[in-house]
Amino acid sequence: MAFAATVLLVSSCQEKIQTTKAMVKKTTDTTLVATIDKYDIVFDIKQARCDNGAVMAGDSVTIHYIGDLRDKKAKALLLKLMPQKGTVVEAKYDPSKELLTKPMTPEEQKEFEEGIEFAKKNGH
Repeated sequence: MAFAATVLLVSSCQEKIQTTKAMVKKTTDTTLVATIDKYDIVFDIKQARCDNGAVMAGDSVTIHYIGDLRDKKAKALLLKLMPQKGTVVEAKYDPSKELLTKPMTPEEQKEFEEGIEFAKKNGH
């Protein structure tokens, strides 16, 4: 309902809602930096709605926005996560072998924690 109201409000202001696909480079509470072609575009996401899950760095998204990408900034209305293709792993238990694991790198840990905080703040 809120999205429909936003669409009506935007339509009445004569700004056309546009759509693009992008790779998320970075997110904060209020912005999302996305790479489109070879350019980094800053999207204001304060009033954006997330569809299909929380969006984090490295994700592919479809962004419905208003504004001009030539300005390297725009206002996002809807962020739709494009899920990655699943991987099937055939796990077999072999008690004769040692279970090997690998800890996250500091960068992976930071990105993971940022994603959790973002999801908590956006009601996911």
